[in-house]
Amino acid sequence: QGDAFKEGEGLKLDESKCIKNPKSYSVLMDVKLDKTDEVRALLTSDVWDAAGLAVANSKLQLRPSAVECDSEVIRPGYYYQFGITRSGKSGDIALYINGYKCAAGTPKMM
Repeated sequence: QGDAFKEGEGLKLDESKCIKNPKSYSVLMDVKLDKTDEVRALLTSDVWDAAGLAVANSKLQLRPSAVECDSEVIRPGYYYQFGITRSGKSGDIALYINGYKCAAGTPKMM
């Protein structure tokens, strides 16, 4: 069991203490969502505006971009491990669900 956040709440971190190179990183999170049909932000940044990692329409995706895990439907009430990696040299982003790579691309906003 972990922390539970209500709609509009979340955890705010100083990423400089966790991510030394903002051009190359990996983030893993264990998540259980009550709703998956609307946009549920998972990882955002003040610099990214409304962009970031989210579950929307029951899909893990990087908004706004075409990087989306089409093959896996995210169901409410189930635990998932979500991951995102960014390669510093290429800017490639990869998304993971429960350890399996489900999407990749090179979005411009991150």
